[in-house]
Amino acid sequence: MSGISIGLPIISADEAEKYIQRGIHFKEEKTSTGSYWVFVEKDGHECQFLSDGRCDAQDIKPIDCACYPLQVVYVDDSFKFFIDTACPAVKHLSNELIEKLKERAIESCKRFEKDTYQHWQNNYVGFIKKSGTELDNFLKESLR
Repeated sequence: MSGISIGLPIISADEAEKYIQRGIHFKEEKTSTGSYWVFVEKDGHECQFLSDGRCDAQDIKPIDCACYPLQVVYVDDSFKFFIDTACPAVKHLSNELIEKLKERAIESCKRFEKDTYQHWQNNYVGFIKKSGTELDNFLKESLR
């Protein structure tokens, strides 16, 4: 059974070191403004850490995975938040947790130059095109 996946999280050079030590496979992507790393997909479609629909990387979880089911993207010159409505945990998120996830997602985004981050978001963010909903719209709907 295929599990929920955010796509491939963006990995910084600092983060990559801990994955090298664990024998995790990933690849480097270079852009005109910098570089980043992404995991090599297992079986062509799932995260290497996904097992029986659950994450086995709790001790070395990438920042983007820790923010799931929330994702920040650049739209024009500002941040926009999306939430994966296919994630079963969505109905249990408190406003306080959502605010913490937003802060962490922005922190993750700011580790990279804007063009580098946009390259990643255009090529590797999985759920936004499939089941992503703008966070503001999601919150309005859930308050009804």
